[in-house]
Amino acid sequence: MPIRRLVRQASVFLAAASSLLLSAQITPAAASKQPMKLPAVPAVVDCSTLNSANITQIVGAPVRITSAAIASDGNHPRYCKVQVVADEYARFEVHLPVSSWTQRLLFGGGMGQQPPAMVSEFVTVSWRDLGNRGHEDDFADDYQQRVNFAYRGMHLQVLASKALIAKYYNQAPKFSYYNACSEPGREGMMEVQRFPEDFNGVIAGCPPINDVINNGVFYAWNILANIGPDGKPIITADKLPILHNAVLDQCDGADGLKDGLISDPLSCHPDLKVMECKPRQDPSSCLTPGQVQVAQELYRGAHDAQGNKLEPTGLFPGSELSWLGIVVPRPSEDMQGIGDEEARRGTALAIRSEFNDPPLPRTFKLTDLKFDRASIDAITKLHFLYDATDPDLTPFAKAGHKLILWHSLGDVSVLPAQSIIYYTALQKLMGAKAVDEFVRFYLLPGVYHCGGGEGPAIRDFLTPLMLWVENGIAPGALLATHIPGARPFGPPPADYVPPPPDLTRPIYPYPFIAQYTGEGSTKDAANFVQGPARPAPADLFNWFGAGFYTPGYEKWCTGSGTTFECKNSRN
Repeated sequence: MPIRRLVRQASVFLAAASSLLLSAQITPAAASKQPMKLPAVPAVVDCSTLNSANITQIVGAPVRITSAAIASDGNHPRYCKVQVVADEYARFEVHLPVSSWTQRLLFGGGMGQQPPAMVSEFVTVSWRDLGNRGHEDDFADDYQQRVNFAYRGMHLQVLASKALIAKYYNQAPKFSYYNACSEPGREGMMEVQRFPEDFNGVIAGCPPINDVINNGVFYAWNILANIGPDGKPIITADKLPILHNAVLDQCDGADGLKDGLISDPLSCHPDLKVMECKPRQDPSSCLTPGQVQVAQELYRGAHDAQGNKLEPTGLFPGSELSWLGIVVPRPSEDMQGIGDEEARRGTALAIRSEFNDPPLPRTFKLTDLKFDRASIDAITKLHFLYDATDPDLTPFAKAGHKLILWHSLGDVSVLPAQSIIYYTALQKLMGAKAVDEFVRFYLLPGVYHCGGGEGPAIRDFLTPLMLWVENGIAPGALLATHIPGARPFGPPPADYVPPPPDLTRPIYPYPFIAQYTGEGSTKDAANFVQGPARPAPADLFNWFGAGFYTPGYEKWCTGSGTTFECKNSRN
């Protein structure tokens, strides 16, 4: 499906960069602090001995070490590079510094995120294959793969990595961190909810936590709504700037500043009729009535024939330029890119083979999907397996662990409303004061899925998390920067020198937004303060799947062939 494809294309990487931290709630002295200084621990065995390490019993599943050898990229200290396969499912790499390990473990690094330079002193884990990338049909006949993909595979990688650390250094990590965006962000939330002991701190960006809705209903609606009876797109790429500019004209100034960014898209209800073509108007400067209708349906989101909401909302106003290549095909793709054929095929595969139990016939096509309660009940039947929407994080909080959740408001790959609903459910269940002790939630206006776009992105969540976990300094506002030409996915070229940012802005924890002081450059973060709270409107929470965000729904399963054996508790 599309979100899987985006993850597959992205390289989860670790790039050294300087920390950027701004906090209205932290004193200047505290803001200048660095995470705890830990002594370096050298390896106690030769790297090559890990080739024969048997950690299957420790992990509780078959683990193969496919290679273990000393490596160096020339910019960082030498490390032991270990390639691992867990349960014949997940393929990943563990990098263990030979003599400079400062007793920390980091999973991921975050798509498009830039961790601090000291990360070269961490044991780091990155994924070559999370097990199901473009192979959703495998789920039709192997239910254990479904379980591994849903939540178990990442936990096995944690156990295997910690076992290798124990063998290589003869001690456990003092601090363990997780930092990822998109589908791995969902797996990070699974870790928080199902395995709260695994990580001291977790950063989860743009996570499809309500996976069955996001990758079943959300994608299907967006694809099908823009396909005409002739199989061609109704809204085309050339119309997106027209639509985007019209939305900005109506909603951009609602936060007190016209800057090309919509800080509160849930309060934006644009009148799309104003962009409908008038008699004798140049058709290249307006939208046809059919295009206006499609845009309205995309903003509204999936619903049945009676108007009942099958998802909390649709695409957010202000995200229009990021529809290109996902909802609307690029001109060069001629309907053969992710905006149509691949998205249709991938989403159909997920609905047929991944979400339905038993799988639908192989003849199923996305156009066969009906947006009615019976069809959506079937797609969401395995909510207990794939979704990470349990708001009871009591074990994670009691352990003293910390979570930073963030979402881009221009994201059209993962519905931002999911994260807003989850955070609200978390506060409702545990209490706002209790949640504030261990969770921060940030929304990034104008930023696309995991990065890119017109808005400024937070490029280092890891340093604030480490300061919170290790020094007890809770993050407040974080500095976001817009770098011209910044890529949301993958490492930059080796000789890449990023240009200076052309925009900086503080991002305050939800539900607060940044407010311009009225003086100085609007492109300088120093001229903004915390603005009013903008909590989500009540109607966001009134939809078919509102009950998905309640505690205790998940089940613990094992698969055998095409059957599950599930229970309600881990033990």
